[in-house]
Amino acid sequence: MEAQVLQATANRVVPVNSVASELRVFEICDPTGQTALTLWDRQILSVQEGKSYCFTALSTRKEGDRTVLTSSLQTPITAVGDVGQPPSMRMPAVAGDQTVRGQVTGVQIVVKPRCRRCHAGQESVAARSTTHRCERCGILQHTNAYVFTYSGVVIVATRNGEELSLTLTNSAVFN
Repeated sequence: MEAQVLQATANRVVPVNSVASELRVFEICDPTGQTALTLWDRQILSVQEGKSYCFTALSTRKEGDRTVLTSSLQTPITAVGDVGQPPSMRMPAVAGDQTVRGQVTGVQIVVKPRCRRCHAGQESVAARSTTHRCERCGILQHTNAYVFTYSGVVIVATRNGEELSLTLTNSAVFN
């Protein structure tokens, strides 16, 4: 399916096989209409709003009276030329942005290698080793074959004395 990515509408982190995975919902369209598409983890960073892509191996599900699309962790995404938009479009419901002002009192960023095969986070990859056996699926891989994901927390003290803990997802660190 070829479609243009309009905008991100929601973002969340969910556990999949005991591994935290980031999901982001994008509103997409082509000349026949528009719908939502959920992308996983590193796929999120492979698309840009306003650009067109070919998405393959998608599945569908119902959300009320609307059919939406979901990628899998293995869904290939390829950039294509502009595919156009339908004659009329509806405004997607977008999660509201909130501005936070205050002093940053703490930051923690975690870098974790993840297995390309099962996507499990690895706790003990030796820095000088050229290979590592996945702690979940057991496959022996070159160390540089692992995909690195980033997450974290920022602690902010607001002017009214409130302390906020803000979660950073992999795509938030890179955007």
